[in-house]
This record gives sequence, C-alpha cells and structure tokens, in this order.
Amino acid sequence: MEKGGALESVATDARRTRKMLVVYLAYLVAPLLLCVPILGLLRYDIHEREVANAVLGNKVTEIDAQIVDIKDLNKVRSRFLTRKQIVEQIDVDALQPVAALAILQRLPAGMQLLFLDSRLGRLALVVRYTTPSTELALIEQMAKSGFKDLRVTDRQSGAEGESLRIEATPPEMSP
Repeated sequence: MEKGGALESVATDARRTRKMLVVYLAYLVAPLLLCVPILGLLRYDIHEREVANAVLGNKVTEIDAQIVDIKDLNKVRSRFLTRKQIVEQIDVDALQPVAALAILQRLPAGMQLLFLDSRLGRLALVVRYTTPSTELALIEQMAKSGFKDLRVTDRQSGAEGESLRIEATPPEMSP
C-alpha cells in the first residue's frame, strides 16, 4: 500500500501543482485580458487623433496660403502711406494757385496783373495800377483774404502807370 499511497500523494501533489499553476496563470492572464480592451481603445483614440490632425493639417495649409496676402500687408500699407503723402503734398501745392486765382477775381478796378508765380509756399505777383489807392486796396484785400507775410518787394514807374511786386504766403500755407 505504500506504493499506492505514494502514488496518490504524488498525484495529489501533481494536482495541487497544476491547480497552483492554473491559479498563477489566471492571475497573469486576467489582467492581460483586461488590458486588451484598454489597449484597443487607446489605439482607436490614436487613430482618430491622427485623422483629425491630417484634416487640421489640410486646413492649416489652406490658411497659410491665405496668410501670404496678409504677410504683404505691411509693404502695401507703407506704399499706400507714401502715396498718400505724395498726394497730400500735391494737394497743398495745388491750393496755392487756387488761392492766387481767388484773389485775382477780386482785383480792384484800375489794376492789371502782369505776372503771377506760386512756388514753395510763397505767392509772388506783379500788378500795374494807376492810382496809389488801388495799391493799398489790393494789399488790404489780400490781408482780409488770409494771406500772411505780405511784402512789397519792388516798385517801378513807367509810362503806362506804376507796377508793384507783392510776395505773400497763401492762406492754406500760413503756419
């Protein structure tokens, strides 16, 4: 019986060892089985993010193409401001003759314009008159019209009357 009992004890030990192995394997496999769905979810999430990044990458490429126009905005703005300054300077230069022509419409009776020049913010005109009162009337009229820094720079007498050169700053150019 000893042999039978020893065989039984070996068989029992073998069963116990198998049982223990199954339990140990169960302890190892159970967490792995729980990790498989989690790993699957993580892989799915990674795939979805890659797809979303590809879509966003395409949108970024489209927007970058549109930004090229915006990048040149500073150059366009500086060119525009330069042109605006040129136009403003031309406008100022154009206002001087307008002011001169406005005063010419109101020349006192008996006065004739011989010369008119408008440059660099100054107006110069030479008029011929017959009486001194018309000279004074013109100077007063120019002062009332807003001309500044009125100066009589030259007087000449001739057979047809006296001529007078007046220099002034037009109203739009006065400081």
